[in-house]
Amino acid sequence: GRTGSGKSSLIKRICERTNLTALQSYATRPKRSESDNDHIFVNVEEYIRAKENGEIAIDGEIAGNYYYSTIEQLYNSDLYTINPEALDRLLAMDLPNIRFVVVYISCPDKIREQRAMERGDSKHNFRVRSYSERQEFRKFVTEERWDYAINNLDFSKSYSVLKWITQVENLWKNHLEEGKK
Repeated sequence: GRTGSGKSSLIKRICERTNLTALQSYATRPKRSESDNDHIFVNVEEYIRAKENGEIAIDGEIAGNYYYSTIEQLYNSDLYTINPEALDRLLAMDLPNIRFVVVYISCPDKIREQRAMERGDSKHNFRVRSYSERQEFRKFVTEERWDYAINNLDFSKSYSVLKWITQVENLWKNHLEEGKK
């Protein structure tokens, strides 16, 4: 989903209530706030070094910032937030013993902007990122390149649908739900 659609919040809630783990990718963007732990934050030099050393499985650039993950992270995680361009490259890798299920999280632009402001983004940064994503997501949506789509207008309903998807797709195999919250 696009910036502000609620991807990280939904994944965080799923992980809090289960034994599922989210891949915490690397990012060169600045933290939005002190509590921002959606990524492992690195500088551009660390990104370049990891790329030169062949440590990166998937990487991408959004609004001038680099995001990346390693193959080890892919094998050790259940859930991964990724942009459409990087998703295409990830699926093309045809990694053994991994089956990817693509879930598109959508949300109206006004709500996305409001959520972005609430999490500490400036209007300028939100609009720059949103503009940067526009073409990539236009193609993704036109081609309907997902297994499931969730319109995240109501967080509780969206969480329930995402939880159901993880069950249907058998991501919960060998994972026990830890308490209901």
